[in-house]
Amino acid sequence: AEITDPYSNITQAIVSEFGLYYFSFTACDHTEIVEIGISCPMTVPNSFSPNGDGLNDFFQISDLDPNVYSQSVFHVYNKWGGIVYLDFNYGLNGSWWDGKTIFHNRPFSSILPGRKWDDNADYVSDGIYFYTLEVYNVAIQQKEFYSGDIMIFSKQE
Repeated sequence: AEITDPYSNITQAIVSEFGLYYFSFTACDHTEIVEIGISCPMTVPNSFSPNGDGLNDFFQISDLDPNVYSQSVFHVYNKWGGIVYLDFNYGLNGSWWDGKTIFHNRPFSSILPGRKWDDNADYVSDGIYFYTLEVYNVAIQQKEFYSGDIMIFSKQE
């Protein structure tokens, strides 16, 4: 951050990106630390194409910045409400969903224990899925909740 005039009664700070900033001021042998958080509402995409062509292969949320958010929990559900993907630190460690289901080895039901969720190389099939994303915004010191649908297009035509 750049402080334009540190000796003024009013201090203007210019920051280059969203995040949490700490400013320290010293006067009369006393130091005061001020914490300022700057954030905007997150924009979550509604589609991606995990087909390995190098374009839009991951469900990447560009606004999910570790300088602003300290926690994230991401769930993806199929149309029957079954969880197909779950990550308790989504995006904050640089990893994004690539369309693979994490529950592919679990039985579809207890009646048919041999049936699997997905037989197509562990990837979910094309269609609409639903997500929930819960994050903790350090800048404003509160939880935020996002939800919506994701359209997956993996077939190349």
